[in-house]
Amino acid sequence: MNIGILGITANPPHNGHLNMTLNALNYVDIVWLIPVFKHPFSHKKNITSYEDRVEMMHLAFDNIPNVYIKEIEKEYCLENPNNTPYTYNLIKFIKEKNTVDNFTLIFGEDNQETFPKFYNSSLLAQENKILFLPEKIIVHSSNIRNSLLENQNHLSQKVFKYIQERNLYETI
Repeated sequence: MNIGILGITANPPHNGHLNMTLNALNYVDIVWLIPVFKHPFSHKKNITSYEDRVEMMHLAFDNIPNVYIKEIEKEYCLENPNNTPYTYNLIKFIKEKNTVDNFTLIFGEDNQETFPKFYNSSLLAQENKILFLPEKIIVHSSNIRNSLLENQNHLSQKVFKYIQERNLYETI
């Protein structure tokens, strides 16, 4: 089986993530959405709790066939507390745990420019199938967080309601 791996911060998960996930299913059998547990640049970002982001991912993606939320990065971080969960380290961890399936790393096309700056990017490209997908819905989580009411159409109703109930981004 060919499994697409798409890591997302999901702060919050939005229709751009949904569209990319659905597009990825044209190239792979199933998609594993991996929520970021420990963002390498978290000191530069205002990131909602991991638990809230995972819950929002379930609200946004649970009813989509062949899409699964896998908390693999959290597992990696708990087993390797002194290592940074760079993409290269994480995919090695996944392959050690699952030697049967084939994996395709999925990125938005905006990552194509910055990919050479990824930790061990040349090895990552040599050892893995990588797919850069166009972003058909251009929306960024930061824009949604900064103006939630104006951008609620980029969120599922369930996610928007969850954000409101938990007052996650303090803009409502």
